[in-house]
Amino acid sequence: MEKDGRDAQTSLRNTFERFNYQGEFFSPTNARLKLRSSPRIAVAALNPKMIRLASQHADQVILNLYPVEKVKYVLPLTKSAESSVMLYCVIASDEKALDAAKELLAFYGSSQAYARLFASFGFSEEAKAMLNAWERKDGEEAKRAVTQKMVEDLMVLGDIKLLRDRVKQYHEVGISEVLIAPSPFGDFLENIKAVVENY
Repeated sequence: MEKDGRDAQTSLRNTFERFNYQGEFFSPTNARLKLRSSPRIAVAALNPKMIRLASQHADQVILNLYPVEKVKYVLPLTKSAESSVMLYCVIASDEKALDAAKELLAFYGSSQAYARLFASFGFSEEAKAMLNAWERKDGEEAKRAVTQKMVEDLMVLGDIKLLRDRVKQYHEVGISEVLIAPSPFGDFLENIKAVVENY
């Protein structure tokens, strides 16, 4: 991410005036986008090194799947960039909803980077079990490795009040913006509708 991410961010910053840029991954010549104002650059980041790099080059750093109590440890790394959290939710609490929440976390658990992130939050056994399951291409086993505590800490599974309370908790610890993301698993359209109509 370091070199290609830096190239991308430098190019984005320069796209509103005519510019040339010689990067390792791309090299635009005499390029320019016509926009009325410069958009803000937001970069998602997981680990401390990524967060520091993103905060140096972006206006906003997005923390994905960060529990409220872990945010305070990385906020000092964001420096002048605004800090945001991507908060996934399933607005229901039945077995289908729990299955959708577990499927979302199991999907992320297929990645070494997210496995390390989950382990840093105290979910080492779950992270290892998910990676092992994905190595065998067994998504159902990966879902079974996701615990109720992981779901409760990393996302919202429940009603709108629980979602509002979690958003408030993030703001109280210093997050400037909470990006509410209805889970793309399970009954996705009903989940979106529940958030849009009731939040």
